[in-house]
Amino acid sequence: MEAGVDEQLSAAQIDVDQIITAAPFATAPWLLSDKAISEVRQPNIGQILTELRTALWVTVPEDDEAAWATDETTADYVELHPWIARGLVAALLHRHAAADRPTHAEQFSVLLDDSSTQDSVVRKAYCNLALGRVGEVVSFFERWFDTVPHRKWVKGVKLVTRAPDDEAVSAERSATAGATADLYHRIVDEEFRLAGAVSPPIRNAITRLVVAEWLAANPFAVPDRDQNTLIAYTYRSLIPLSRRADVSALADAADAAEGQWF
Repeated sequence: MEAGVDEQLSAAQIDVDQIITAAPFATAPWLLSDKAISEVRQPNIGQILTELRTALWVTVPEDDEAAWATDETTADYVELHPWIARGLVAALLHRHAAADRPTHAEQFSVLLDDSSTQDSVVRKAYCNLALGRVGEVVSFFERWFDTVPHRKWVKGVKLVTRAPDDEAVSAERSATAGATADLYHRIVDEEFRLAGAVSPPIRNAITRLVVAEWLAANPFAVPDRDQNTLIAYTYRSLIPLSRRADVSALADAADAAEGQWF
């Protein structure tokens, strides 16, 4: 962090190690409610969030589409500066359990248990993906597919796949586009194996989509044109599997994926 940031944190009597511990709270794509309970069990979480979101670098999306417009939309939605967010997550990921400090898995478990998370199916899916529970997340989106407007479903996918997982964001595994593709196939193949031979086509498609979107959103991965092509193809493959009339949202998501490569 820059010297000015260090000075500001020191003045607030917050050390960098405490902020690393708070990474899941600070980088979650929603603001914790005042009624949330878990942060009171964490040292200085409230003060850390205040410093990060009001005194340092945050951005407010200009377009409402940037704020995941599901039932849980908050009017005061902000995003932590990507440079800080990546640094905090990377530092937390490289902690070792033997260091006697909270780890990535422990802190995302705390965020998952928080009341503000438990009140939202999308937030719970985000935390589950951060904890590497791909199958649970795929099951959620499979159940949700025909029960909500597809526009909302796509927004949920986009939010959840921003979750930083200790495997998916590994810089060593994502050092090249080829490594990203290898990781995609390894995760998908494992999920297919666990699902069994009788897994329905819609689950297979959603598995591919979730994993591909997850890796495409990974800030540590090298951009891979094939991932964007795969995302677009998978959104289109879901259209004939839908029981809803609003499939244009899936087509729009496919077009957007193709247009992201530049």
